[in-house]
Amino acid sequence: MRGGICDGRGETVGERLFAAFESKDGGLARRSPVVLLDLQEGQDGEIVSWRHRVSEGTEAVVDWSLDHVLDPYLAELRQRRLRELQVKERYLKHSLNMLISQSNRKLGEYHQRQAGGGIWPGPSPRRRNARKR
Repeated sequence: MRGGICDGRGETVGERLFAAFESKDGGLARRSPVVLLDLQEGQDGEIVSWRHRVSEGTEAVVDWSLDHVLDPYLAELRQRRLRELQVKERYLKHSLNMLISQSNRKLGEYHQRQAGGGIWPGPSPRRRNARKR
């Protein structure tokens, strides 16, 4: 089966293939979809009867998968998104700190020039504020 999770905007956040194993007593267990590669053809008619049984129990498998397969997958996606957000937050803080540092350095240089009688680059802050009014 294929399961997917959508966000609040209807965008697919993640999709994954899952396999469910039904034991002889009717219990279901999650398996890796890779096990399907190991299936071998059985006696005549065995595949047809298997497909018929699966189509009859589809609703039960879907109900089971919502609790036992998609909920853990949702938690995994949530953890992944939180890690991504933490990386973006660190990067953003670092970038903003660098910009603030550069601005402070430039302001310090401007104040030194002004105090030393140097030329202020561009219009003075007073003229700039006057123009805004």
